[in-house]
Amino acid sequence: MRFSLLVAGLLMTLTSLRAQSDLGAWWMYFGTYSISDRWSIHAEIQHRNHDVGLDIMQLLTRVGANYRLNDGAILTAGYGYITNHMEGAGLSEPFLTEHRIWQQAILRSKEGRHNFEHRYRIEERFFGAEMKWRFRYRIFWNIPLAELSDHGKLFLGLYDEIFIKPYEEAFDINRIYAAVGFQYDKGNNIQLGLLNQQTNYGAKFYVQLAWVHNISFSANNEQ
Repeated sequence: MRFSLLVAGLLMTLTSLRAQSDLGAWWMYFGTYSISDRWSIHAEIQHRNHDVGLDIMQLLTRVGANYRLNDGAILTAGYGYITNHMEGAGLSEPFLTEHRIWQQAILRSKEGRHNFEHRYRIEERFFGAEMKWRFRYRIFWNIPLAELSDHGKLFLGLYDEIFIKPYEEAFDINRIYAAVGFQYDKGNNIQLGLLNQQTNYGAKFYVQLAWVHNISFSANNEQ
């Protein structure tokens, strides 16, 4: 019942927002592939759109190598390739292409039934011969909602992330996110949510659908 009410409320919110303003959408995949107790590979792709369909705004692909210090700390370094597209132009001719190197640390903790994650990320962004730095901090809160017998678990995911540049105009982006998630087995969950992105040029809402996929190739099958 709680899940039905949450989904109904989310859909009503999305319908209202679409009627009132321009609404975009992000369709996303996040994968973690464990190759040993300590090491894993990160892979993701995000199809970000001007609207709730497939009018692409940005295509982001990112890969990285994760090193697990302990159960509560993970270090990552990786590479990203991003193309940006004008409304209605499609994939063929991006107006801006970015190569990105990134490093991050994730710290996790648990308070009772609630899980918290702090993510600290540094980005070196290359636009042709020009390089720009950016710093990001995100706090994520996972709140268990219900267990569906042997059919998985429901949770609420909330986060706030701020992007800072080491220049005169330091503020870049702030993102606030809320989603209902379904953990259907140990290594997989699906999240349907809404993100508000605030920049110096204004704010926009995006509906998000994400598949988070974790799989282990290590001998002891630990994630």
